[in-house]
Amino acid sequence: CLEVGKVPARGDTTQRARRLEQQAARAGMRVNEAVAEVLDRRRSDRFFLYVHYMDVHDWFMHDETYDRMVEAVDRHVGELRRLLDEAGVLEGSTVVITADHGERLSEQYVPKPLPTHMGNPSYQPVLAIPLIVWPRIEADPGRFLRSDDIFRLVRGLAGLGPGEPPDLESDELLLSEQLFRTYRRGRWKSLWARGLSPPSLFDLESEAGELKDVSAEHGDELEAHRRRVEELSERLAGRSDRAQPSPEELERLRALGYAE
Repeated sequence: CLEVGKVPARGDTTQRARRLEQQAARAGMRVNEAVAEVLDRRRSDRFFLYVHYMDVHDWFMHDETYDRMVEAVDRHVGELRRLLDEAGVLEGSTVVITADHGERLSEQYVPKPLPTHMGNPSYQPVLAIPLIVWPRIEADPGRFLRSDDIFRLVRGLAGLGPGEPPDLESDELLLSEQLFRTYRRGRWKSLWARGLSPPSLFDLESEAGELKDVSAEHGDELEAHRRRVEELSERLAGRSDRAQPSPEELERLRALGYAE
């Protein structure tokens, strides 16, 4: 964002104009227009369609309130349902609706997170992600469901099998962020700052608000977390030699705000 009264440098103006152009191109109405075109060009009724709405993420750029943009996405999803129905493909299809993260609103925490709706560190409201599957499937509502689990879920629904086994156990969660690593196993959750700040440990079973750091009382649990976080970080970092995205893929990632 630009400071009020400050004359932006030429590069700032160009970058902002580019970002506004990208955000206009990914607005929900434009996304559904693209969906309609894709449905018209489909070669058969057996296909995989991925639809990504960014309106809630871009609420401040639309000169609207956050609540109004949530309502807008609800309308876009309803319009998507209508498009699928009119194309004759809703019947017999499986629809999965989810998000990249939940929202931190006015909750207060120690340590204090960055002043955004996202993580750094990822407290529980950010990790509470909606998941709707239609038609309904049988699942354990108490188990952790992570991003790669959703990937395996979609593969299974498509009859492709689960793919590679998960790196984490079913009761584990690991998030790697710019300023923190966050780890959870069962009732215990730890935050590991990428700096000099000491780690924090929370017992979500006895205090769900994540306000009481119990690392001093449960040093053995914190040490177990430290060993597991280091083990997983080293293992996952070893996969960084995978193929890099092409220029076209990189541009698409930039359009979604996932690359600079």
